Amino acid sequence: MKRDRFLLLALLFASSVGWAQTTDSTAYCDPSCIGQPRPKGFELNYERMLDYGITGVRNDITPGDYAAEVRRNARWKLKVRVPVYNTKAWKVNLGVGYSSENYSLERESGQAEQVLDLLEDIRLRSLSAGVYVVKPFIGKHYMVLRTNSSLNDDGGAIVDKGNIMKHEVALAFGVKRDPYTAYGVGVAFSYTLGRARILPLIAYDHSFDPHWGLEILLPSHIRARYAFGQGNLLLFGAKVDGANYNIRLQGQGLDGIYFLERSDVRGFVRYEREIHDWLWFGADLGYNMNIDLSLVTDHGARRGDVILSNTVASAIYFGAGIFVVPPRSMWQ
Repeated sequence: MKRDRFLLLALLFASSVGWAQTTDSTAYCDPSCIGQPRPKGFELNYERMLDYGITGVRNDITPGDYAAEVRRNARWKLKVRVPVYNTKAWKVNLGVGYSSENYSLERESGQAEQVLDLLEDIRLRSLSAGVYVVKPFIGKHYMVLRTNSSLNDDGGAIVDKGNIMKHEVALAFGVKRDPYTAYGVGVAFSYTLGRARILPLIAYDHSFDPHWGLEILLPSHIRARYAFGQGNLLLFGAKVDGANYNIRLQGQGLDGIYFLERSDVRGFVRYEREIHDWLWFGADLGYNMNIDLSLVTDHGARRGDVILSNTVASAIYFGAGIFVVPPRSMWQ
């Protein structure tokens, strides 16, 4: 899901597990707030960005400026989360995911045309698996731990024994103030902004009434929700999306494993509609603003040398998908 959508999933899960709405000081805390959507156990999404331009600089053996037009940038995302242990004192889920994206480029000018040819229509993929743990305490407090390991590459970089896996971890401590409000703080090591960083986490969730709610998880997203009618939900706000891929390149002065870093900020509107008690449909429309799209020699905190440094134009994107939630009888 990822852009790093990994921090987003961790605290969304923390705020959605649990079955009883209570803040009884003698009972285990339930992190969920009244009015929150049911958690997603299965998701399949397609996303497409409209045409946008890229300008940049190649910085290695044949330096120079270049320009290109992205004619296709499509992404598929599949996520599955399965509960493996569920008691009042502990809740543990396992999650697996697969995503892919590719770029179709039209070169206009410049020194990097040959390198862009190497990147043309490469299928970038991510295979991931993680553990989600929520530890409620007696009273109003709870703790969330999420770990995730992923293989992000072009299908060929796996043959190299170095820098194959990327690992992430997030830990947060939360307070359920009342049935309508929860908040928390924590820390994460993640690739949310395209490369390895240690980031603070700030979370806040509040339901104003049965229809309106606000969710904040910094630095991942801010979004408002509005439930209307029977089985209709409107979400709107802003979020950070990012990825880091291992890519094997040969030719044009490049030989070995390189890393494509991508990070974006998105304004979005999402409509979700219940098809059946447990099956939902979702559609997205938004505006993507790129922070970084670079080809580098190292994927860690030091980043390494920047081979291609890009400036990417903003673009409209749209998407659609289906997802599965717990039946209403289980949730209530």
